[in-house]
Amino acid sequence: MSNLEDLVIPLEEIMLATGNFSEENQILKQGDCVIYRGQLSEGWKNCMAAFRHYRGDGDEEREAFQNELNYISSLKHDNIIPFIGYCDEGIGNMVIVHEYPVNGSLYDHLKNEDKRNSLTWAQRLSICLGVAKGLRYLHSGVSEHGRIIHLSVMESNILLDNLNARICGFDFSASIPVDEPDQQVYRPVTHIQTYMDPVYAATGLVKAASDVFSFGVLLFKMLTNMHALDLPGESTPADLIELVQRQYDSGLDKFIDPAIKDQVGGRSFRMFNKIAYKCISLNLKDRPTMVGIVQTFEEIIDINDQGDAPLEDFFIPLKEIISATCNFSKAFWIGGGGFGEVYKGRLPERWKNREAAIKRLDKTGHQGKTEFRNELDLISMFHHQNIIPFIGYCDEGTSFYIDPIYHESGVLCKESDVYSFGVVLFEMVSGILAYKRRSFDDGKPQPLIHLVRRYYNKELGKLVDPCISDQIKGRSLRKLADTAYRCLSFSTEERPSMSKIIKSIENALDIQEFGDASITTMRIHQYRKLEDLLIPLEEIILATCGFSKASEIGNGGIGVVYKGQFSERWQNHDVAIKRLNKTGDKGKTEFLNELKLISKFHHQNIIPFIDFAKQQQTKLYTSAAGTNCYTDPIYHEGSILRPESDVYSFGVVMFELLSGMLGWYLRKIGDDKPRPLINLVRRYYDYEKELLIDPQIKDEIDSSSFLAFIEVAYQCISFNSKERPSMETIIDKIEEALDFQVANGEDSELYRGQLSENWDNRSAAFKRFYNYYWSNTKEKFLNELKVISMLDHENIIPFLGYCDEGKETIIVYEYPVHGSLANYLEEDDKRSCLTWQNRMEICMDAAKGLNYLHSGLGQHNTVIHGSFMERNILLDDNLKAKICGFEISEFIPGNQPCQQVYKPVDEHIDTYTHKDPIYLETGFLTAESDIYSFGVLLFRILTWPEALTRVSKDGDGIPNSLTMMVQHHCHNRLDSLIDPVIRDQIGSPSFRMIEEITRKCLSYSIKDRPTMDTLVKTIKAALDIYVHHDGGVLAKDNQRIGYYFTLCS
Repeated sequence: MSNLEDLVIPLEEIMLATGNFSEENQILKQGDCVIYRGQLSEGWKNCMAAFRHYRGDGDEEREAFQNELNYISSLKHDNIIPFIGYCDEGIGNMVIVHEYPVNGSLYDHLKNEDKRNSLTWAQRLSICLGVAKGLRYLHSGVSEHGRIIHLSVMESNILLDNLNARICGFDFSASIPVDEPDQQVYRPVTHIQTYMDPVYAATGLVKAASDVFSFGVLLFKMLTNMHALDLPGESTPADLIELVQRQYDSGLDKFIDPAIKDQVGGRSFRMFNKIAYKCISLNLKDRPTMVGIVQTFEEIIDINDQGDAPLEDFFIPLKEIISATCNFSKAFWIGGGGFGEVYKGRLPERWKNREAAIKRLDKTGHQGKTEFRNELDLISMFHHQNIIPFIGYCDEGTSFYIDPIYHESGVLCKESDVYSFGVVLFEMVSGILAYKRRSFDDGKPQPLIHLVRRYYNKELGKLVDPCISDQIKGRSLRKLADTAYRCLSFSTEERPSMSKIIKSIENALDIQEFGDASITTMRIHQYRKLEDLLIPLEEIILATCGFSKASEIGNGGIGVVYKGQFSERWQNHDVAIKRLNKTGDKGKTEFLNELKLISKFHHQNIIPFIDFAKQQQTKLYTSAAGTNCYTDPIYHEGSILRPESDVYSFGVVMFELLSGMLGWYLRKIGDDKPRPLINLVRRYYDYEKELLIDPQIKDEIDSSSFLAFIEVAYQCISFNSKERPSMETIIDKIEEALDFQVANGEDSELYRGQLSENWDNRSAAFKRFYNYYWSNTKEKFLNELKVISMLDHENIIPFLGYCDEGKETIIVYEYPVHGSLANYLEEDDKRSCLTWQNRMEICMDAAKGLNYLHSGLGQHNTVIHGSFMERNILLDDNLKAKICGFEISEFIPGNQPCQQVYKPVDEHIDTYTHKDPIYLETGFLTAESDIYSFGVLLFRILTWPEALTRVSKDGDGIPNSLTMMVQHHCHNRLDSLIDPVIRDQIGSPSFRMIEEITRKCLSYSIKDRPTMDTLVKTIKAALDIYVHHDGGVLAKDNQRIGYYFTLCS
């Protein structure tokens, strides 16, 4: 402190400079620290200064003052505010004095409209660079304190000296020793601020990445000048960073500060956006360092200063490069490698006759294109004395066909092909290859798509190849061009599907060929193509021996089906020949309709179409036939054909396979009279469904498999078409019936089965751990065995035993008949059976189970589950929830002072969605980690199945916006995400309670998350209110809600 003694400034001097700390000289208030400006006397060279006055008398104020003094007095850098002196004359008289530049703070400039409007985009970039350099200096570790983490990077702590940024405000800063970079440093968070890193706010763990997050917030404020934004259709403003997370993919252009909107754009803007978005990633590993940020901003400023020309302006035609290299002559070759060859050459006058190195890539295919575009994007951004200057590029190849959205995001989808097809369509119309350049009206030569976007709306005719311009009909051109242009939309949602494109092109072709001809004329033209498939009646009579009985293989109301063999002209095909017996217009209509459809089908599971015959009123073609017993009764009554009609017919086939009985045969069961198959099904399904099983396979069928199969088959033949499952669901159910395996996990697979008499013939679940070389499954097996064997609670799955023989490690516990909650939530038919009350009761059971783990083991012992999710919640025959899956759980004795355990995240697992993001970042598992996972469960219980899949993922596959999305929707109500199955059942009071507690469970702040005991009470309260609401007792709801919400606070 000896050096600091020379820098003491008497309180009297400070009072004089600030006018006795007058409000007139007050700049800003930050908690108990008030900042004033004033001018010191001659002893301090009459300099303008800022006075940080710590007025409080508590330990926090003394610590903040001492912290600021220790750091600011030791720092010297162009982007750190210079320290002048200090005053410490007792309580209420602690003051830090540093320079106060004439331009004031960045906060003043952004808050004041006139000042903000005067800040150009170039000046804002320069300020950002200055702040980045200051933070780089702090993080570098060159000071005596080691690496300093500021922890309060915001506008009010950035002062502007002739717009050169200088950082101040080190009240809450912390340091990490240079020689111990991995040391864990904690600084508890007292107040959550908008600029604060949510990971730091939740954990108190000090990292340089926290400053990077705050810097990212600052960048977006510089771009938008907004803390919150009003969005259409939403009742309250959205937080800026929440909005950026939600809107980044669709573009932030509309949120740019109007004062700089005309100055922002091009590559510098894209680079700015990209680096800013990385800064606010919730995955610390994705955030760049301040060293990298400084380098990026230097490049951004260089590009911006040079006019930010579009990449297309650097295009060099291939003919110029061929000329410069004498057609890539060996004499001009200067090097080569796996990437390609490098040549030297002199470019013509347009490129200032510069000597150039020309790199010719020899890679083809998608990888080659990607590497070319990647290098082009990077090298065109660099502007540095030690990086070779970029002159231009040539790409007279396929890159012009690549979807720009795919190029930017790396996400390939079917709409990317649609874009490429749109380019091809315009090539066909214009006669110009996409990579060739052409000019209209003596303008600058441009690639085809640039010309399309320029001339499409006003002068479409200029895009037509002169060779065909006299042949094209206007309406046909417009139809084709409209379709092609929609293919090129920058919004994938606006691009048409290929089926719609085909229809549009066919329409354009019809218009071109027939002009104003009727649709009927065009259809006749279309049917005329089928004449090539006509089979003479004589050939069919020969193949069927004159439609003999011996050749008949089936019949029904729609006709008779025969087998036969055609002659060599038809490659001696064995065929099925359907002879329709209907006459008149109806018969003809059905014949033409089926002919049109079957002739279009090409699939391995659809009978191949060969040909048809049409002679002497006989309508026949090769296909299988059916009878009335397969016909959907709804279609039979109303003549309305829907996909559900096929589902009905498929259900009949499923019962045929189960019973060994054809649909139209009659069979009697017991003393009952003979009935057709479906009549038997409807008679015996509810009470004696086992009687429907073919005796030949009865002993082979597993009861669970049988129930899964017959249940979906019966749904297929429902008289209510809405109750019939989709074919996708039917396939899933049949696969389920085929598979005795219940579920797969990251480290195990779960089977169901029945133990022998020694274990009372109990139904059991067998959890078999994998034997992967990279997975510590043995350790997880032993861990689960240790934990589950000590637990005894009605909402914890009962443990039966285990097996540990050689490589086989198996945990055995009871298997409730309804399986896991995951199955119920993921399958539409099962989910529809879960009422709102069922769901709350399941959540109640699960909460009781977790509460037992956290606080019900006595002597303050705790078990942290660590993997709480739907597949680890099993449901018994009364839908009572029981928790399982303890392979990564941790037992913490009550005498252990720290109620958390360091457990690194297994990099091989893929079920991140349910895991606490604070645990994912820090590796510290706490009881609050289970609370977060319970919040995910509540969210899944409330919402429709696809709601959770909307969560975006970062590069490591870790969802980074579930909490943000839920916080936003809970703030604006989760109504839009409610599962439609329960929408009409939900009582508003109980729903709002569950909605609120869900938001608290998913908070980034551990302190805001409720305990399991509070969750049990809250869910019980919501359930109680719901039951009373249904019974009509509403008188005291408001009082109850007010009371129960106090439990959560």
